[in-house]
Amino acid sequence: MIININLLPWRIDIQQQEIINFRKLLILTVLLVIFVISLLHILLKTAQTSQLTSIQFIQLASIKQNKKLLDIQQLELNRQKLISKINLLQKLQVSRIETMHLLAELPTLLPEGVYLTHLTQKNREINFSGKAQSHHEVSIFMQAITTSVWLQTPKLQVIESKEKYADQPLLNDFSLTAILQTPCESLLNTLR
Repeated sequence: MIININLLPWRIDIQQQEIINFRKLLILTVLLVIFVISLLHILLKTAQTSQLTSIQFIQLASIKQNKKLLDIQQLELNRQKLISKINLLQKLQVSRIETMHLLAELPTLLPEGVYLTHLTQKNREINFSGKAQSHHEVSIFMQAITTSVWLQTPKLQVIESKEKYADQPLLNDFSLTAILQTPCESLLNTLR
């Protein structure tokens, strides 16, 4: 007697079990992939949020620094204005002294026979107009200006001889310019 064993259902059961195991493994793999993708998505969102927070912090710090920079520029502008005002006040103070010294020094510079009729100042240039008995006295006056501490660089503009009247001596009209400067400026010019 021969016993017939049918192995076919056993194989079908194993195949069905393998299919079930494959499906379970496939579902687990899909779930694992979904979990990993979700985890990566959460990590990327967290990094992006952190980056945006850092960017906002930098932007706020930049705005604050720009405001400080504008304040510093405004302070520098105010400082420059104050310095220019101080310089102007110092120049005014010096010019007040210059005028006093110039008027005190003029009588010592004028030789005999030279008479000033008109004196004008435009900026640092002083224009002397007057009368002199001779050209030589005007030359002496110009030499005295070059030795002066307060006046420098005399330049003769005009010297004219007028007609002599009956009992009056002949007087020459002259006009010359000189540059007014403080003694410290003349000292600096000689040092250069």
